[in-house]
Amino acid sequence: MRIAMFGGSFNPIHNGHIDIAVQVREKYGLDRVLFMVANDPPHKKIAEGVRADVRYEMTSLALEGHDGLEPCDLELKRQGKSYTADTLEILRETYPDDRIFCIVGADMLLSIDTWYNAPELLKRAEFIAAGRPDSGGEAAMDEKAKALEADYGARVYVSGIMGPDISSTDIRERVEDCRPVTELVPPKVAEYIYQNGLYFPEDTEKIRQRLKADLKPSRYAHTMRVMMKSIEL
Repeated sequence: MRIAMFGGSFNPIHNGHIDIAVQVREKYGLDRVLFMVANDPPHKKIAEGVRADVRYEMTSLALEGHDGLEPCDLELKRQGKSYTADTLEILRETYPDDRIFCIVGADMLLSIDTWYNAPELLKRAEFIAAGRPDSGGEAAMDEKAKALEADYGARVYVSGIMGPDISSTDIRERVEDCRPVTELVPPKVAEYIYQNGLYFPEDTEKIRQRLKADLKPSRYAHTMRVMMKSIEL
C-alpha cells in the first residue's frame, strides 16, 4: 500500500486542504492519506489556543464521505512537541511493508532541512510537494528538491498541484469579523465553528455563552444556525 501523512494544525481544516489531498492521492495512486493533527507543533503556537481534540473533531467532520482520506490522532496521543521525524518513524514501524509518503507545502519544502533531525526525517518518507497561488511558483521548489536529493538522498516529487488560495488564518479572521466562511470550509465544519464559538470576538462569545446557558439545546443550535445563515446572506 501507499500511505501518505498530511500534517498540520488544521485550525481549522478547510477546503484547500481537502482539495490538495484529493489531487495528490489521485496523481500518486495513494491508498490512504492520513490527516495528522498536530498536538504541539514545534514551529508555531496554535492560534486562539484551540485544543487538539477540537481540531481533530473538525478534521473528522470534514473528511466524512471522502474515500481514502482519514483523520489521524497519532500525535495527539504523544506528549511534548510533534516532531515530523518521530511521527514518520512510528508510521514506518506500524506499516513496515508499505511505502510512506509525506505531503508538504511549498514553504515547508523550502525549509525542511532545518527541521528537527532533518537527515533522518528525509530518509523516512518520500515527499510530495504542493503549492498555493501565493507560494512563488515551482522553480524554487524544483531547485530545493534537487538539493535535498543531492545532499540527503531524499526522494522529493514536486507535484505541480496548486491548491486554492485559502488559509486558516483568513478563516479565523473572517469569523472574528462576522464575514461568511461557508464557501471555504466543509458545511459540518462551519456549523461546528459557530455552535462552539470558535474564533469569536470576546463580546460575541459572551453573548453565545449566555444563550447556551439560557436556551434549550435544540433552540440554541437553531439560533446559532440562524446566525451563521444571516452572516452568509
